[in-house]
Amino acid sequence: FAFFYGSISGNGQVNIGQNGIVTLDKSLTLDASINRMAGSSSFEGNMQIVKDGDADVKVTTNTNIGSVRALGSIFVTNSELDLATKNNSLDTTLGVYLQGGKITIGSGAVRSRVQLLSPFMVSDSVVDFKETNSLYGDINLGSDPSSFVNVSSNKDLSTSTYNIVSSAIKLNSGSTLNVCNGTINAKILAQEDGVGEVNFSTSKTLLQDIGEITKKISLVTVSANNILSNSDKNIYANEIRLSLGSAFNLGVGVFSGNITGASNGVGKVDVTQNSSLVQDVGTDAAKLNLVEIATNKSLSNEAKNLYSTEVKLNNGSILNVGSGVVSGAITAAANNVGTVNFTETKTLNADIGSANQKVDSVNIATGKSLTNSAQN
Repeated sequence: FAFFYGSISGNGQVNIGQNGIVTLDKSLTLDASINRMAGSSSFEGNMQIVKDGDADVKVTTNTNIGSVRALGSIFVTNSELDLATKNNSLDTTLGVYLQGGKITIGSGAVRSRVQLLSPFMVSDSVVDFKETNSLYGDINLGSDPSSFVNVSSNKDLSTSTYNIVSSAIKLNSGSTLNVCNGTINAKILAQEDGVGEVNFSTSKTLLQDIGEITKKISLVTVSANNILSNSDKNIYANEIRLSLGSAFNLGVGVFSGNITGASNGVGKVDVTQNSSLVQDVGTDAAKLNLVEIATNKSLSNEAKNLYSTEVKLNNGSILNVGSGVVSGAITAAANNVGTVNFTETKTLNADIGSANQKVDSVNIATGKSLTNSAQN
């Protein structure tokens, strides 16, 4: 079932020595522990799994690979390496290289970089997480549109301190991607509309879109005291949830979901570009702490509702109040800055400005009226 080249010893183990290569070209189950031979260089001891003519090859492990002494490299070409069935671990020094290959990972640690053999070829390669796990090495599938990372239903993947570069990370029903200190340069997609969660546990600026118009992510969460900036990237999600002390910096990219606070009076939205709401911000029962419009930028709520304890205007910033609710005080960051335009008839439910920090101007559209009621 296999061709062996180089130094090999047994006793329940396969030890690959200097210049040694184990080639597997038939589907099989590995019962022996495979390690680099003692005394050989840390870059020695390689294994390759290759397709047998037209027949698919799947190698399933019953024991850990490289757990005693890490292998140098593993090459998976038009074949599958299955670590998930018995939740085995894998250790290499240089990495696992895929070309039309698939590595299926369970709960065992994969202490190895996983990448394409050639970043310039269409690879059809997949890194498939079948169980909840964390990264122990970078994943780099480049920009090949046929290669991706998959997180199975009801499982979590945490990036830890490692990076993922891929055309896509695909989330299924009940699956969660926890974005930690590593960099994510991949679209985060839902396999069907309204599934999958993304949790940002550190501050991040998006490098790729989250979700698609027709397949939105269920939930994006920004954990306490962290900031998520969408910059020019799009977020298609049913909900963006902010925690205590967290903020969402709204750039030129689209966001499609309701922006909510985890509880009443928490979370901040910084409007860094001219924007119009496409969904509500906050709820009546769980208002955000603050919405702030940057200098010389505007925010229009149109028919959407904006529930926040405070909406703060800076120099040259504009709040256009349409038919939707604007709940909370409208304040000025300094005296005589900011403009509020009422494009529909309104009754105030909170103050505009203060005695010491007045808003620069309040404008009421032709044929519309503004009633201050008991507000100032």
